[in-house]
Amino acid sequence: MKGTNSVFSVICCAVLLSAGCSRDLSRSRAADVISKAIAPIGVDYNLFPTYTGMNISGPANWLAFDNKRTCEALATQGYVALQTSPEAITVTLTDKGREVFTNNDAGYAGRQSWKTAACRMELVSVTGISKTSENTAVVQYTWKWHLTPVGSIAWKSVPELAGQDPDATFTTQAALQRFDDGWRIAN
Repeated sequence: MKGTNSVFSVICCAVLLSAGCSRDLSRSRAADVISKAIAPIGVDYNLFPTYTGMNISGPANWLAFDNKRTCEALATQGYVALQTSPEAITVTLTDKGREVFTNNDAGYAGRQSWKTAACRMELVSVTGISKTSENTAVVQYTWKWHLTPVGSIAWKSVPELAGQDPDATFTTQAALQRFDDGWRIAN
């Protein structure tokens, strides 16, 4: 009888372990895989120490004017201090600004800059799974941009974005492939 109990225990353990390690692709498992893959994808905001080519009475071009508005909004929220003249805006990071902006050692457009994350992709939901074989599947999902506090300020300060919903969702697909260690985004 003692040997029978041991065999029964081994069989029960094997069944329980295999149930927890299901090789099927559930929406939850697909969401985990996709979330990890898209989390690093985002947009950085670059801030320059000096903006030139704009005057107080009007913009030299729309990009310079949007940068001016964004700098003013960042100053209102305490991230930067501004010195303005008719020819330029000089930006200085405050203590609050130094907490979120880092030096962009590579520069941006050939100029020294500071950068911070403006937004990152965020999974909203997995909306469908179509298995194409035992080891591959196409997963449809919705995502949105998750704005950081600086990204939100930048979004609100650009009139061209004013009519767009920052919480809009987008639908796309990803191909997943099962490997010996689990499901991954296929190349």
